[in-house]
Amino acid sequence: RLDDELVVSARLHEGGRASMVIAQEARLKAGDTLLAEGTIRIGWVDSQTMKPGRIPAKILEALQ
Repeated sequence: RLDDELVVSARLHEGGRASMVIAQEARLKAGDTLLAEGTIRIGWVDSQTMKPGRIPAKILEALQ
């Protein structure tokens, strides 16, 4: 509904060398009812070559 407060979370579900999977949830703040959930796979690409690249360890560490 228009004025409902939501709690949306995202967490690292799986981290690889060149891709990661992020799990997401949306819940109603009142009552903690799960409204939606999903996962997204992100592939790391070198911006110069447009080829798969290794995810920097600093980024994976920050997400854990």
